[in-house]
Amino acid sequence: MPDIDRPGGHAADKPATFEARCRVVRRTRSLMFASAELVVGARVIATAKGVWKALGERPARATGAVTSQIMAARADEGIE
Repeated sequence: MPDIDRPGGHAADKPATFEARCRVVRRTRSLMFASAELVVGARVIATAKGVWKALGERPARATGAVTSQIMAARADEGIE
């Protein structure tokens, strides 16, 4: 995890390790709704939400046997 310097006024004037938790909440044909949290330890220090316009062509979705093959390949690589 990356380190950042906290702004002054804190008792601990040392770098803090933070984690960004991002997710796509919903996706339509042309829009993506996303949210994010910036976390230090167990404390959420910032949040963000956004709506993004998808430009260009959307990749084709895998179906049927292709999906099974992709899932099997991901499982072999340890990806869930």
